[in-house]
Amino acid sequence: MRGVAGVALAVVVLGACSGGGDDDSASAASKDRPAVQQSTTTTTAAKAGPTSTTEPQALPESTNPCVAAGIEVDGCADFGDITVRTEGDNIVVATPDAERSYSADEAVGALGGQATDKGISVQLPDNVLFDFGSVALRGPAREKLALVAGLAKQSPEAKIDISGHSDSVGTTEFNQRLSEARAGVVREALAILGVERGRMTARGYGETRPVAPNNKPDGSDNPAGRQQNRRVEILLAGAKV
Repeated sequence: MRGVAGVALAVVVLGACSGGGDDDSASAASKDRPAVQQSTTTTTAAKAGPTSTTEPQALPESTNPCVAAGIEVDGCADFGDITVRTEGDNIVVATPDAERSYSADEAVGALGGQATDKGISVQLPDNVLFDFGSVALRGPAREKLALVAGLAKQSPEAKIDISGHSDSVGTTEFNQRLSEARAGVVREALAILGVERGRMTARGYGETRPVAPNNKPDGSDNPAGRQQNRRVEILLAGAKV
């Protein structure tokens, strides 16, 4: 599978629903997603980071994760004014307006994640992170990804596996590229928040790994199932709460 950071993908949302709500208005009858226009643009891919966590981290050239991933898109949240640090057993997320401390349990709970035998697993719906059909990270994604970064800092030995997934609405190629680009943008956001890029892998699986049916047994659209399938999964392999 091709690398994610260099994906040159720009997505323009034309009349799509806002990111905070469900995407039910985009019915499965619209197989080609008429509300979304995809275009490509020439960009400069972000430089590769270190391959070892013992080396100094090569910081992204931009605190905008879309730009750091080599993707030109409007409205991508900037992470330059948010920092994450650990103090003892706590994760501290600081913005210009406030500073909040979380235990690991509280962070996992706020993310809707769970501790498994493989590590800490987090599944974030796409409308928490992105607007419909877009790779631009939304403002509310900042705190969620800051908590993921904090958990990663608490378990410096953990590897972070980021995977992007889509529903089956739209072309297979579009969904594959969208899922790859989203996973890459999440990786760059975590790098900006201080997670060594060499610890992270980012992959897109398009519509190939659904966790719920995209259609009901009678063949009609299943909006609730499609929403579950539009997600980014993050596994902090070996991390414990």
